[in-house]
Amino acid sequence: MGIRIGPSRGRRSGMPTSIPGKIFASLFFLIFFAAGTGFLLMMISELTGQLAQYSWTETPAVIEVSELEEDREKENPYLFTVRYRYEVEGESYVSDRYQRNDSRTREHGEVASLVDRYPPGEAVTCYVNPSDPAEAVLEQPAVGDWGPLAAFLLLPLVFVGIGLGGVYFTWRAGPTKGTAENDAAVSIGTANNARNGKRALAGFFLIFTLFGGIFPVMFFIIPAINVWQAQNWQAIDCTILSSSVGVHRGSDSTTYSIDIEYEYEVDGRTYRSTQYDFMGNVTSSGQSGKQAVVDDHPVGSTAQAYCDPDDPGNAVLNRDFTTGIWLGALTLVFPIVGIGGLIGMFVSQRRQAAAGGLGSVAGGGVSSSFAGASSSYASGGAATTTGPVTLKATEPRWVTFIFLLLFAVAWNGFVHGLMVPDMGYGFFSGIFILIGAAVALGTIYQAMRLFNPTVVMQVSSANPRLGDPLEIQWQLKGNTQRVKHLTVTLEGQEHAEYRRGTNTHTDTHTFIEQVLADRTDPISILRDSAIGEVPAGAMHSFEADHNKVVWVLRVHGVIPFWPDLNQSFAITVLPRELTHA
Repeated sequence: MGIRIGPSRGRRSGMPTSIPGKIFASLFFLIFFAAGTGFLLMMISELTGQLAQYSWTETPAVIEVSELEEDREKENPYLFTVRYRYEVEGESYVSDRYQRNDSRTREHGEVASLVDRYPPGEAVTCYVNPSDPAEAVLEQPAVGDWGPLAAFLLLPLVFVGIGLGGVYFTWRAGPTKGTAENDAAVSIGTANNARNGKRALAGFFLIFTLFGGIFPVMFFIIPAINVWQAQNWQAIDCTILSSSVGVHRGSDSTTYSIDIEYEYEVDGRTYRSTQYDFMGNVTSSGQSGKQAVVDDHPVGSTAQAYCDPDDPGNAVLNRDFTTGIWLGALTLVFPIVGIGGLIGMFVSQRRQAAAGGLGSVAGGGVSSSFAGASSSYASGGAATTTGPVTLKATEPRWVTFIFLLLFAVAWNGFVHGLMVPDMGYGFFSGIFILIGAAVALGTIYQAMRLFNPTVVMQVSSANPRLGDPLEIQWQLKGNTQRVKHLTVTLEGQEHAEYRRGTNTHTDTHTFIEQVLADRTDPISILRDSAIGEVPAGAMHSFEADHNKVVWVLRVHGVIPFWPDLNQSFAITVLPRELTHA
């Protein structure tokens, strides 16, 4: 038995301590780092190119050619073909770019409106790159072109931070030996790291809530609103011009889409549309269902479409809720997980505070060799429990597993159910696939922890006084033979909350770390007891508005090639009993 002033790094953080465990954890976090970095660089490059156009020079131009180009061999058959002439410093230039990115689309109406807007001979304004006058565009990017990209910029930063932070905390060295003052200083630094880690996790959940909410807006809420609004649209007759099942072959899979084009007339003007429903003709697996739709709309047949009375170019064949919209509802899991994570952290903090003040006790337990150690304490108002008692673990392992499982199902369901079928396998979707793989690995890791042995911890009293002996007895249940090294540690921590400017901070200092048991013998690991003493000169359990002192028993078991066993049990330490002359 020994006492240390200062923290034990790694074990309390939940990080693996064995070399195989650290390698597994490092690979997990490196996937996050690599995916986040690649995604971040790609987003920065695209965003920089979009925003740079706002500094381009406005220059008069004249439209020479403006027409709709149609290519049935392409997935997006319509292209706005434009050519305009402009002058820079007396030199004439010609450009054929409407926007920086390709303006090819599936919607006939979009291109037709541009042809009407930019007729040949029209005097217009173009935007010229001052560093390369030969580069010009007719339209600068709208906020909708780069706004979502800027909003998502924080998302890869979170993954980069998780990757780097995870590798660092997995491999960082244990505390150095030194004076109590130095060890206490190390403790404060470690506590600050833990506090920063909680803030980073809270920030991750907040970002997940805010930016994860974009997915259900795009793939469920907006289509659902469109369906609701379309119930009042005008029913019109249309003629099917083309009807087929689009086949989109990727490197590893083939997806399908409903490729229908129809023509209709409103107020004497002819319009075309390729919009079948409000999911934007996304591609997905399942050819038979799409073939059935195509069979119901043969070329040359007449069908009923629904036209927006405020925008005749906007029409749809199917204004009902489709399977794609209901699949989009799965993305609601993203903000739900984010909000749930924030609520979970809040509830966990409240429970830890309650556990620090009163302890967590349940009656019953294993047979005791110290049944005669029962006593009754008067604690000046604090709740007391006579021993022996069995403690409850303060950190249920299934909570983390359920969170990761929900996240993994939501993320991978979105990626493989919506993103990959629509975009195919490429660099962009590959980043999301890597993130999904990393989360799946984390879920598997937490699932492995569920098969770890559980600890039944019994103490002579859940409310020992300072200076009193504390006898513990434990029993492992489950796959106990895999645990090769077990330690039980009594820790006292001080939590101090203070304000710095307008922000509230909490410092945590581990002032006592007393090893009660250190076992390598298989029989002693399975079931044994130990006796320690609550240090007489330490601070008892205490809780006020801004300060509290908590005591816990921590059990750490080393399991080779498997996640380590980590369980914590809260106790309440009472002040020394007053003696009267």
